[in-house]
Amino acid sequence: MDLDICLCTRDPRPELLSLAIRSLARQRVAPGTFQVVVVDNGSTPPLGEALLAPLRAAGHPARLTREERPGLTAARLHAIRETSAAWMLFIDDDNELEDGFVAVGLEFIRSRGDLGCFGGRLLLPESVTPPGWAAPFLPWLGIKDAGAELITGAADHWGPWEPPGAGFWIRRSQLDAYRALLEGDERAFALGRSGRGGLASCEDSLMARQSLALGLLNAYQPRLALRHHLDPGRFRLGYLLRLMRGYGESQVLLEAILARPRGVALEIPEPYRHSARFFRMLASAFNQARKRSWRWALATVVHQWTTWRAWRREAGA
Repeated sequence: MDLDICLCTRDPRPELLSLAIRSLARQRVAPGTFQVVVVDNGSTPPLGEALLAPLRAAGHPARLTREERPGLTAARLHAIRETSAAWMLFIDDDNELEDGFVAVGLEFIRSRGDLGCFGGRLLLPESVTPPGWAAPFLPWLGIKDAGAELITGAADHWGPWEPPGAGFWIRRSQLDAYRALLEGDERAFALGRSGRGGLASCEDSLMARQSLALGLLNAYQPRLALRHHLDPGRFRLGYLLRLMRGYGESQVLLEAILARPRGVALEIPEPYRHSARFFRMLASAFNQARKRSWRWALATVVHQWTTWRAWRREAGA
C-alpha cells in the first residue's frame, strides 16, 4: 500500500465528519489502494469505530486511534509514527473530496519523481455563503484557487506552490524530515491549531519547506479539488481578527524554527526593523486595505501589528 490518509479531529461536527468519511469511501480507486487513519485528538466523548463503517464497506482498511496531547501538530505526529506508506495525505474533518481526488493525486505522483509535497484547490460548497465583506479573508480560512495551471516551486518563503494543510500530500522522506524537526524543537508544536480557541497556524508551511533541504518541489495541482465546509461562525469579525493575530504570531515563530536547522542567524525582515519605517508601511497597508472594506483594513492592522511585536520579541527589543 503506497498511501496512508490521515484525518485528525477533536469534537467534530458529526454530520461533517461523516461527509468527509463518505467522500473517502467514494474514491474511484481499487479497494485497498489506501489506508485511512483517524486520529481522535481527545474528543469528549471519544469517537466510536462505527464512523469507519463506510470505508470498510468500500474495502479500504481503516482504523481509529487516539492522541491525548491537544493540538493538530501532536495529532499529525501521532499519525506519522503509526504509518509507513510511501505517501501521506492529510485531510480535515470538514473536507469533502471530489470522487477522483485520490486517483488524480496518485497519477500525479507517478508522473513526477521530483515532488516532496503538493495540494490543489480548496473550494467553498454551495451551502456556505460568506458575506461579501469576508472575501479577502477566504485564503486565510483555507479557501484556495490559484487558477487552472500547474505551479511548482520550493523556497524559504510562501508561494502559490505551497499546499494548504487540507488536502496536503507529502512524500515519506519529507515527512520523516518534518518528524525529526518536531522531535528536536518543542516550539514547533505551537504552530498547529489546538482546540476551538487556538488559532495558531503555519504547521503546513513547516511541513512544506522541508522540501528545500531534500532537493524536492512543492506543487499546486489544479486537477485536485475538495470542498471546505467552513463553519459559518468563522465569518464573525471577532473570530477573524483573532485569526489574523494568530497568523502574525505563527509566521514569526515559523521563521525562528526554520532558522535553526539552516544554521543561520534569524534575520528580521526589513519592514519590521525600525519603528518609523514600520509605521509608514502600516499606514500604507491600511490605506490599501480600506479600499476593500474597513473590516479588512482593521484586520490588516491587527496582523501587521502582531507580526511587528513578535519580531521585536524574537530580537529581544
